[in-house]
Amino acid sequence: MSTGTVFDLLYDLAKLDDTAIRTAVRRLLLLIPCDKGVQNAFDGLIASSPKSPQKSNSLDRKKLANSFDKIAGAGRSPKLSARFVKGHSPKPSKTDDFPSPSEPYDTPAERLKKLFDPKEPFRLLYNLEVLSSRLLPVTYNEESFESANRACRDFVSSNGVHVLTDLLRNDHLPPNLELGYRQEIFDRLLSILCYLLCGDSKLHDIVRSEKETDDRLKSEEETASDADTSRRTTSFGAAASSAAGNVGLSLANLEPPRSRLVTEIPVELYAAILASLQRFAWTAAAGMLSFSSQVELRSPNGSIQYAPSPRSRLSESSTGSGDSHDLQGAPTSVHSALLAGHTSPSQIDDDLTRAGLTLLIECILKRPADGPDEFFRLPFVNDFVLDLLLLTPSEQIRYWTEDQLLRMSFEATDGLVGRRLLDLLLKAHLPLWTTSSTVRGASRRLLEQCSEYFSLRSKLMESVPDEDLAALQPSPTQMLDDECNWLLNFNCSTDPRAADTDARLLAGHMQMIEALLKRVPERKAKVGQRLIHALVVEFLFPAAARISPDLQQQSLTPKSQRQARAADVRAKCQKSAGRLAAFRLLQELARGCKTNFSAIAHLLTSLHHESNPELGKQWDYAPLVDGAMDLGYIGLKNAGATCYMNSVLQQFFMEPGVAEYILSTELDDEDNVSRESVFVELQRVFGHLRESELEYYTPKSFWDVFRLWGQKVNPREQQDAFEFYTCLIDQIDTELKKHGREELFKKKYQGIFSDQKICHGCPHRYEREEPFYALNLPLRALGLEESLDQFVTGEILEGENAYLCEKCGQKRTTLKRMCVKSLPPVLTIQLKRFDYDWEEGRSLKFNDHFKFPRSLDMYPYTAQALSAIENVDDLFEMSSPSIPPNNSYGSGLGAGLQGSSLQVAGSPVTPGPFGGGGSNWSARLRRFSSSYGASFDEHSAKYDLVGMVVHSGQASAGHYYAYIKERREDASLNGNFNKWLKFNDTTVEEVEMTDHLLETECFGGRYTVKNDNKMSMYPEERERYWNAYLLIYEKADRTSKGGKSLRHRSSPYSAKRSISVNISGPTPPSNKQARRRDSLSELAALVEQGELTNLFKGGASIPPRLREEIRDENLKFARDRDLFNKDYFKFAAALVDGAIYSKDLDEESAADATKFAVHFCVNLAWHTRKTLRGDALAFSDRICTLLKHSRVACNWIFTEFGQEPGNKFIDDFLFNCDTADARYAFANILKAAFEHGALYLRTDTPQDVRPDRHADDLITHAISLIRKEAADRWAISDAFFGLLHSYAALGPAACQHLLNRGAFRALLGFLVTVPAKNVDGIEKMSRRWTHAQARDFGDVWCALALIITACDLQQFNNTKAVSAVAPPSGVASPERKKLLPSSSDVYDVVVGWMMPGFVKEIVWALANVPNTQDCLTDLVVHAAYGNVNFSRAFLSEALDALADFPSNELRRIFHVVAGLITRVDD
Repeated sequence: MSTGTVFDLLYDLAKLDDTAIRTAVRRLLLLIPCDKGVQNAFDGLIASSPKSPQKSNSLDRKKLANSFDKIAGAGRSPKLSARFVKGHSPKPSKTDDFPSPSEPYDTPAERLKKLFDPKEPFRLLYNLEVLSSRLLPVTYNEESFESANRACRDFVSSNGVHVLTDLLRNDHLPPNLELGYRQEIFDRLLSILCYLLCGDSKLHDIVRSEKETDDRLKSEEETASDADTSRRTTSFGAAASSAAGNVGLSLANLEPPRSRLVTEIPVELYAAILASLQRFAWTAAAGMLSFSSQVELRSPNGSIQYAPSPRSRLSESSTGSGDSHDLQGAPTSVHSALLAGHTSPSQIDDDLTRAGLTLLIECILKRPADGPDEFFRLPFVNDFVLDLLLLTPSEQIRYWTEDQLLRMSFEATDGLVGRRLLDLLLKAHLPLWTTSSTVRGASRRLLEQCSEYFSLRSKLMESVPDEDLAALQPSPTQMLDDECNWLLNFNCSTDPRAADTDARLLAGHMQMIEALLKRVPERKAKVGQRLIHALVVEFLFPAAARISPDLQQQSLTPKSQRQARAADVRAKCQKSAGRLAAFRLLQELARGCKTNFSAIAHLLTSLHHESNPELGKQWDYAPLVDGAMDLGYIGLKNAGATCYMNSVLQQFFMEPGVAEYILSTELDDEDNVSRESVFVELQRVFGHLRESELEYYTPKSFWDVFRLWGQKVNPREQQDAFEFYTCLIDQIDTELKKHGREELFKKKYQGIFSDQKICHGCPHRYEREEPFYALNLPLRALGLEESLDQFVTGEILEGENAYLCEKCGQKRTTLKRMCVKSLPPVLTIQLKRFDYDWEEGRSLKFNDHFKFPRSLDMYPYTAQALSAIENVDDLFEMSSPSIPPNNSYGSGLGAGLQGSSLQVAGSPVTPGPFGGGGSNWSARLRRFSSSYGASFDEHSAKYDLVGMVVHSGQASAGHYYAYIKERREDASLNGNFNKWLKFNDTTVEEVEMTDHLLETECFGGRYTVKNDNKMSMYPEERERYWNAYLLIYEKADRTSKGGKSLRHRSSPYSAKRSISVNISGPTPPSNKQARRRDSLSELAALVEQGELTNLFKGGASIPPRLREEIRDENLKFARDRDLFNKDYFKFAAALVDGAIYSKDLDEESAADATKFAVHFCVNLAWHTRKTLRGDALAFSDRICTLLKHSRVACNWIFTEFGQEPGNKFIDDFLFNCDTADARYAFANILKAAFEHGALYLRTDTPQDVRPDRHADDLITHAISLIRKEAADRWAISDAFFGLLHSYAALGPAACQHLLNRGAFRALLGFLVTVPAKNVDGIEKMSRRWTHAQARDFGDVWCALALIITACDLQQFNNTKAVSAVAPPSGVASPERKKLLPSSSDVYDVVVGWMMPGFVKEIVWALANVPNTQDCLTDLVVHAAYGNVNFSRAFLSEALDALADFPSNELRRIFHVVAGLITRVDD
């Protein structure tokens, strides 16, 4: 078979109505060598090119013509299949035929048009791929590049660029062409145009760097090798970046002529290219590539309209690229489709849009002289920019549009491009200045997608040259005033769905204000006066403002204070985007403006960073900051083993009417109600489940009060959920009855058993009623209905077991049975899965498979059902062959026997007329009813399954959780009505209760697991240890068939207020429905606002004391949620950094920044977890930098921490703080304050030291802690002793201060036990710490050494020639500074009675305490100078150490000895 025949066959196969075959043909064409006919056709362009006359003469024109006609499909015009082109089969056209070889050959441009005939899209796509492989080779050799360059030149000279541009603008592809092929054709077109016009592959790399290509395109990437071409599929989405990238590597060296093509083409063609790229990008962004040649860019009806009429919205519908492509539904214009929101571009559309837009901007930048002008002359260019920036639903496209427009503005040599773009944005009439996001239609969509618009506008505003700033209309000052007015008047929507829209809108406007402030910084002070308080109090921290003590100081009555706290405390900036924008705006206001910084710092400190007793002893503090889950339900905290409580409490709370009654009932003289009232605590639990805004509630007080069978429960010990259910019901109803209230659970959950005994042989029957709150069913049956059959099974008492009839006085054969006389509204069924093995002494759990229905009819198990057929004659003898046939039983006995599977001596008896021995009594009753004309359905008592308590685990240990169906009226508002929810302690999630889920999660039994690991020890058949334990059924007639709740209409209160309105659905709503929906949203918002302000009477359903308690908790939660987040912590650091790096930093500004930073750290940040606050030392470095610049700040540190109550921070951070970085950070602040602010430490006369009063108080308090706290908290005293060491290192004045305050004796007493002064005291001195403990006390030894070496010890010299010898040159050298007069404490350890013991401790410390070698060497050398006794004592102890210490610990001792013996003093 010839090559041409093979390709003909493949082309014909591609026309079949089979997508799989067509895809296989494509892949095969990519793998085999290129079609020679296509190659010859492209070579024909070269042969006829005027630039290649020699090659034209050497070619066989007839052969080329024949091959070109063959490839172009001359004379055939093949039709596309119905599958390939839905409903479209173009007819053959004579104009499509090529001229015969004998006829004059047409021009290269005409040949290209026939080669790229859009009527055959499959061939068109293949020909584009072949052209791409010829123009963009992948081999690394000069010959390939030269061949590609020659092919580019010949293709361009044949008017190829014009042909491709026309195809991009007016594709003329079949209207119903499959979208995938249309997108791939455009993909190839863009890649070829990009390379031809711009000469490099930078565009491909840019597009691919943003987002990886669609997986479908990646899967189609195929490679093939050919002996002649070595080609590869090229596309923006797949291999094009690789191929073009390789080509791009060579451009720097080869510099082909095509790289300047866009700069050399005529203006008319250049403008046409820009227009084509604009149209393509616009259409692709709208997802309307299917209509690209049928629709206008926009309707020529005047100015832009961003609020289309309802009529236009309905008539101009478009399903976008991803939906059906019926031309009858095509929109009138791209702009109108975007405006109406009827577009849905796919990911491929996004990639193509970004590629087309990038190529458009690249072409503009390549021609700086006229490119920008031609761009702004494009038709509807304003609409084009705004549509891609605002209206397209793809966030990727909007971001890319912003990025490319900024690129054009910054890289264009014409400096007016940015100004022209800014004018375009400023003059657009957009609904982005509405004071609320509660708008509809296109305006709502614009608000949701405005982020990129504001970002571009702000960045352009910042980049406008100063000389053009004054020419802007309106002026920057006017724009700034307008933005501030808008911000102050903005009202957030009460609809939670609009929170993201509010955040984007607020962030955009705040970004604009920030940009304007950078251009007019002289307005910062005035703007700060207007905005700072509003930003902090209303937009960021409204809850903290309500709690602030300043509110209490105002002249408000207690009622007014409660109303203020009850006001809406939701921050206007609820989402992260809005909060970050507000923080950035505050930073900009503070930057370079001392007034604004002081105002911000003071306001934040007063709200958050005053002394907080709650945090005083808290470290690694992490409050609950997660709010209620999206579904609107609150979880319950598990204390370790209280899951049995949580699952039952949630069942009661979700039962309509229970929570409402509990919450609305107030006991008499409530103030005198016992604090251990279970009812009050249950009220508290339900109140929090209803009104709390936290993720979960911790019922600690309920755990403390509840008694299980009279015993206090241990929260860490698991109990039985059914026992808790029973005890809770009993205790609540008892307490309600005690206070004269109606018993709640008795009315809702209590039914009545009937224990019947029906005598045989006499007309007597006996019945005893017994109330029940649950049916207790064993697992002897396979399902619930069968178990209920066994539950009502009767037993015949006869013979010796016959019953003694009390009325007759004779033993009678008797039927004994149990049935239900009265059914409760809510039926609870306990499945008896737990038992106790008395022989083995252990608890058991039965995980048997037990099936229960969603709908249960309890009528067959009631006394009424059993009496339905009691008048049937001879029923007893037909039911029991053991009874004599001649009998005179009354009707009552017949009624008793017909409903039971009778048992005689414990054995079941086959029933008579109702079918042979089946256990389904309900089915037999139906057959009986139909036989005797009775109506079964009218007496039915149907129940629906509404809840389950599931136990997972073993009998001795496990976990409880609950499944509950939402049945309350108000749940229909938030879309949760009739939904199943899973309550698992603190988490609440929605589940789809399918039959499969019900069986796998609740029925128990066994299941099989496929185990591929043959070595596994686990069996393939395993047991489901999670199964239902309690079943909750509710009467079906309490809910209407339409789904609207009819259960508790009389109750005006809902157990949980609605939080959202679900408007999602499978089909888009009509315009009328949309208006109705928006109206309902506004009404819901008003209702919610009324609830917040207690406008409705329903707000009184909770007792006032409980409402106030929950409101205060919600306030605290709202404050913590706004405060304990990384955004605020980063803002605080950035605010301080702004002050540090400000050009105008002075002492007062540094002091203000120091105060804010210190309050922020010691009252908040350093009490929290490191994951939230970061490294504490990093923030302390900022504070130390500020202290270095401000002596005022240092004095404030002394004042703040040197006296009450500030000195408690020294105790807390240096002795109670468990986090090391926080301890060292606090100590570093005090060190820096002493180093840069204590002037008395710089005096030359240390004996006349007069320290500042507050600095002296601080040191005195610190020294007092050595005796009070250091001994008890020695393990974390490292930072404290490091502080004293650093203070002593500041010089003689500091050492004198420490001596004066008794620090030396205190430090020495910390290390050793100092005895009373006597002759034998040496022997009584003892070490207080073990070897391991003492290793951490290096700073103590260093502080002692510094004090000793700062003292003048020459008066203690006992050598004769000491004055003739130079003293030591250490820190205590008189040549360097004047020494301190020695004190009695120093005398005692250097010369006096404690000297031998002190020297012994020095030697021990040298061997065992790290980081003490240098300081102790100075101490020994200084003390031994002229002191024979000290020298002898030290050398003696050093010699003894040779025997006592390991050799590796003697190095430091030898170092000191070497220093001592080399110092000559006598």
